[in-house]
Amino acid sequence: GGVFYTIGICLLLKLFAVVLQQKMIGEAFGSKSVRIRYLVGINSVELRAMRKVLSQPGLCFDKVVILIGGPDWPTSVLTGIMKLPLIPMLIGTLPVVFLIAPCCVAGSMLVKASEGGIYSSLSTISILIAFLVQSGALLAAAHYIAKMAVAHKDELAAEPPDAEVLMLEQKDARKRKIRSDFQSWAPVAASHESQGTEGLHPIWKTGHIMALILMSASSWCFQILGSSCFVTFDVTDSIDDKLDGNVFNLVTDFGKIPCYAFLFATLYLMTYSIVLGCTVSHSMDRQVQGTYHSHRNSNQVGVSRQCNQILLS
Repeated sequence: GGVFYTIGICLLLKLFAVVLQQKMIGEAFGSKSVRIRYLVGINSVELRAMRKVLSQPGLCFDKVVILIGGPDWPTSVLTGIMKLPLIPMLIGTLPVVFLIAPCCVAGSMLVKASEGGIYSSLSTISILIAFLVQSGALLAAAHYIAKMAVAHKDELAAEPPDAEVLMLEQKDARKRKIRSDFQSWAPVAASHESQGTEGLHPIWKTGHIMALILMSASSWCFQILGSSCFVTFDVTDSIDDKLDGNVFNLVTDFGKIPCYAFLFATLYLMTYSIVLGCTVSHSMDRQVQGTYHSHRNSNQVGVSRQCNQILLS
């Protein structure tokens, strides 16, 4: 009974997510927000192929496969941007119950595994089945998208791109180029695509190496010495009884060392990412100002030449 109850709750959550993403994100903001259409990848061939499949009338097999096997983002958001009717999308999503059920059964088997016996083996088998079902649905959705992209390659390529999204893509491409130049470990020479940089500062290089060592060492420590880093805790165990009511007691005194090392490396990378983002934004602003002044100076030179020609004549 509990498994069927859980399956029903999960199905309702999935349908609610479809409604939220289609109506509240895709339909309400997709046509207005350039950023959402950009994040969906509206100009990509894959999204154009997906859009062509989803725009087919009725609930054909490949359409249903994409609705249940494709990721919620961008599938449900795309249906909202296309302003497709909600009820058929919900009906086409109902077979997702066949993906939900194996996961719920696997969870129940994990709970029963603590009793030992056949449940221990069933838990492993059920997890494998759930993984295969989820992976198979995703691969099937990718197959039908690729099939449509190949079958209508010229037609999809000829579709006009979203102009606003295209401008944002070009801006982000310049941003990625500048970001790549600043992260280069060797100096980057100036060219028509780049202003040139001295590359990554030695201090940042040292920090990167230290962060790499700390993260690698802590990860290997968790994998090899996991039993020494963490207290054994099963799904059916109680935090109050097993960990004295404190979830942080899950980590042993020895395990705190790799945890702190990983945390330090993560904080360093977050700091580096913030500094790099500010540097890239400042560089792009300087490029925009330089382009503006260049055009302004060229216009002033053109006006001066015209005035001189009028005076000489």
